[in-house]
Amino acid sequence: LPEVSDLPYLNLRSTARALQIEASEVNNLAKHGFLDARPTGGGNRRTHWSFRRKQVMALQARMAERLSWAAFCRITGLPQVAIEQLLNAGVLRRCEDGAVRLLYGPHHLEPNTSGSFIKQLHDAALPNLPPGWIALRDVMVGVGGRAKPWLPIVSAALAGDIPGGFALSQGNRLDAIAIHPLIARRLVLGGPHAIGPFGVAPSLSSSESTQIGVGDAASYLNCTAQD
Repeated sequence: LPEVSDLPYLNLRSTARALQIEASEVNNLAKHGFLDARPTGGGNRRTHWSFRRKQVMALQARMAERLSWAAFCRITGLPQVAIEQLLNAGVLRRCEDGAVRLLYGPHHLEPNTSGSFIKQLHDAALPNLPPGWIALRDVMVGVGGRAKPWLPIVSAALAGDIPGGFALSQGNRLDAIAIHPLIARRLVLGGPHAIGPFGVAPSLSSSESTQIGVGDAASYLNCTAQD
C-alpha cells in the first residue's frame, strides 16, 4: 500500500490533522475556495470528501508562518497601539492570506515584513548600550494627553535620524530601545497637540480594535494593571 505522504489526495480527517484545525474548518476552507474538494463516495447516503495533498501541504506551510499581533507583541514588547501605528504607516504589513484570515481573523502580520523590520532595527542600532540611556518603555510613561509616539521614534531609528543613535538593550525587545536622556526629554515634552517630530498624526493613531488588553490599557493610561 502507498504511504499517506504519497497519496495525491487526503481525506477529511488527515487534512484536519495536517492543518491542526477542526474538520468543520476544513469544510469552511473548501467552501470559500481555499481547498479543492472532490467526492469520494461514502456510506449511509453521505458523501465523503478528499482534498488535494499538494494544496494542503502548501496551506500547512502558510499556516506555520503566520504571525499574530499578539505573538509580535510578545516578541518585541510593543503594545498593540504601536502595532497599529506601524501598520497604518506601512512600516509593517497586514497578512492578506485569505485562508489565514478566515481561520484566525484579521490581526496577523505579513511574516516577511515583520522579520525584516526587526533586522533593520538591529542593523541600525549601536553595538553597545551607553550608560544612562533610557528605554522607550520608561520614556512612554512620561507621555500623556496624546497618542504614545511609537511610530515617530521607530521611524527615526530606522532612518538614522535619532541624534546620537539608539541601542537595543534586550535583544528583540523593541520597547527596550534605549535613547539619550535629552532625546527622551524632547519626546516627552512634545506636548498634547504635537505632530512633529515625535507626535502622531490622528490618521496614523486610529484603531481598528474596539477593545484592548489590560496591559495595553495600563500602558496607555500610565498606571498599573491593578489600577
